[in-house]
Formats: sequence, C-alpha cells, structure tokens
Amino acid sequence: MKKLLLSFFIIAALAASSCAFAENAVNGENMKISVSDGKNKIVYELNASGQSKSLYSQLPIKVQIENYSTNEKIFYPKEKIPLKNGIEGSGDSGTLAYFSPWGNIVLFYGKFSEYPGLFILGKAVSGAENIKNLSGIVSVESEK
Repeated sequence: MKKLLLSFFIIAALAASSCAFAENAVNGENMKISVSDGKNKIVYELNASGQSKSLYSQLPIKVQIENYSTNEKIFYPKEKIPLKNGIEGSGDSGTLAYFSPWGNIVLFYGKFSEYPGLFILGKAVSGAENIKNLSGIVSVESEK
C-alpha cells in the first residue's frame, strides 16, 4: 500500500511540474512581442507578470502610437490590464511598461525613474534603437 501511495504522489508531482513548465513556456519568460510601424520594428521579451500575460492575451492589435515626454512612446491596449502581482520599478532605454493611472503601454527610449503605478512588462531584445522613430499606426503581435 505504501508503494502504491508513493507512486501516486510521484506521478502527481511529475504531472504538476510538467503543467507548470508548459504554462511558463507559453505564458512566462518566453513570451515575445513585436511592435512595428512598417519601417521600424522592436521585439520585446516579456516577464512573467500578470500585466504581461494580460497584454499578450490581447494580441494582435493595431493602435496609434503617440509621443510623450522626451523619452517615451505610448499606446493604449484594447482592455484595461489588471494590477495584481506586478513589478513596479525604474529602468533604461528599451523597457516596456504599463502606466496604470492612465491605462497606457509605455515604450521607453531613455532612462526613467520609478513612479507609482508604473509596472515593468519586459525589455527589448532587438530594435531598441527604433523606438524613438515609431509613428502612426503600429502593429503589436506575438513574436515566435
């Protein structure tokens, strides 16, 4: 009986860990998105936060990109992004974030300070130098 019970627990543990790995590979650190206006393309690797998963689930979208301040471009996702389990912080050029007070996504092309309600979504893995040049309607899509 003990062997049967032990076998059951081992099988259950293996099944649970394999499900967690599959979810992480699809919805976690390996989530990548691209933002492109047809001339300029940036690829971001998203973190495993709830905000990143929410943005990823809304793709693909086409939205107007706007200039804001001296170090960022912004756009508005289709739906509000939930705030629990987020990563607030500061960062450098190439950081993708969600600014919860206004409900917009921020693409930073310069250094920025921590601000209440600014949740880090990910980091550019290619094309960060193109953020400043984005204009008009952009396509935001999952990237393979």
